[in-house]
Amino acid sequence: MATEQSGGGTTVVKTGGGGMGVLLGIVAVALVVLVAVFLVVQSNRNSPGQQVADAATSVASSASRAADAVTPAAPAK
Repeated sequence: MATEQSGGGTTVVKTGGGGMGVLLGIVAVALVVLVAVFLVVQSNRNSPGQQVADAATSVASSASRAADAVTPAAPAK
């Protein structure tokens, strides 16, 4: 920021801070990345109850396909 005073002709130039804003920005970005990675890992992890449900669904599907593959017996005479 530059300020010019009338009459004296003196110009004061203030420079930026010591880089604290950049450091805080880097910390904020790192925190966001850490939270995002944590959420992705948690969403990819199946709960034990979900694994049991998936196994039961697989067994039921296999049993249904096996039942469909059975040919009916010929009628007795």
